This record gives sequence, structure tokens and C-alpha cells, in this order.
Amino acid sequence: VLKLCRTTAIINDSGIAIKAPPDDRVLNYHGAFYYLIWITLGPECRGKFMQTRRELRSVLRQRRRALSMEQQKAASRGLCNVLIDSGMLANRQRIALYLANDGEIDPAQLQHYLWGENKNCYLPVVVDHHEMGFVEYRPDTQLVANRFGIYQPSLSGATMLSPGQLDLILLPLTGFDLSGARLGMGGGFYDRALAVAEERPTLIGLAHECQKVDKIQAESWDVPLCAIATDQHYYAIG
Repeated sequence: VLKLCRTTAIINDSGIAIKAPPDDRVLNYHGAFYYLIWITLGPECRGKFMQTRRELRSVLRQRRRALSMEQQKAASRGLCNVLIDSGMLANRQRIALYLANDGEIDPAQLQHYLWGENKNCYLPVVVDHHEMGFVEYRPDTQLVANRFGIYQPSLSGATMLSPGQLDLILLPLTGFDLSGARLGMGGGFYDRALAVAEERPTLIGLAHECQKVDKIQAESWDVPLCAIATDQHYYAIG
């Protein structure tokens, strides 16, 4: 244990954990490079150097919630056009999307386009505290609120698919950078479901352009995306 400038660094097999004042919040950085930068700046510069994922998530959620209804509708139309132009929808039949919540970019315009193209649309369903599957979504599908207050298809008589049975999953992002690093809502449902999938479908993250940031620290459990689509641009990853 090394103490310097009121900051405690604990080095172990997992990397380096930095306990920063005033609340001894633990910030994990995998590599001495980040630690050297940290001690050079000192704890007083922590807020200027890097925001924690929780703080960044809060800022970006406020940013998207501040969009007006007209801006949200325009973003939905823009997203639909961006994805059609990307060519990623053409040869994919089973496509999962989501019902927008908390200011998320709304794929509703895209959803109607996919129905018009006779594609099979699916929504995520939370089946217990940790697991998630996908149920087909049609115009007459009965929706019920899950424990988070988010509407999802009723499981009564429904056939639930695993991620590997889909061709494309469009998942909501809270934030992203151009390397493909992403920030979700923190529940980890998509990552857990995809981690055990025998085959992974194409994964595209959806977000407002205003949710793009310079850098997000990726976590080891983050399942990589193939691309990110916003209301303005399509960003291929890798």
C-alpha cells in the first residue's frame, strides 16, 4: 500500500485500485500508466481528469432528457434513415430493438419501417432479477410493466428467444466514444445475456449524437459492439 497526497493506491492481481478522498471512492485503473498520471495531477484534480462512470452516466442522462419532444421525434426519424442507409438491415430478419425510456433515442420510426418490410421485431424481457430474453413484438402484442416500470411483452403464452437466435440486436446506450466503448444504465442485462450466448448476433448501439464523449473507460465485461448509430451518423467499430 502506497500513500501519496492523501490518495491510497492498492496494487493487487486485479490491477490498481485508487481510493480517493474525500469519500474513499474506489476507482479502478488497469495499468500503472493511469496511476502515474493520477499521482502527477494529485487528488485535487480528480474531477478535471476523469469522471467516474456513475457521474458520467448522470450527466448524459440529463443531457438526453433535456431534449424537447420535437427534438426526440426528429432524432427518431434521423436514426431510422441512418440505419436504412447503413445497409445493416437488409439481410437480417429477426431484429431486436427496445421501447424508449428515460430520454433514450426512440427506435419507434424504425420499428414501423421494419414491420412494413415484413421483418420480425423483438423486445427485451426481464424474466427475473438478473436474466433477460427476447419476445416477438407485433402491433397487437400485449405489454406489461416490468419491475423497473418499463413496458415489455407479456410472457403469457409467449416464446422467448435467446440472443443467439436473433440476427441483429439494437441496444440503447447512455454514452459512447468513437473507439466503441459504451456506457449503459448500469444493470448489465445485455452483457450477461450476451456473455453466455453460443452465437452472438450483430450488435449495434443506439444513442443521440449528443451522448458522444471523448473517452469512456471500457470494462472487462462489456461485450463489444459492431457499430453505433445515432440520429446523425453511423460509426462502424473496428
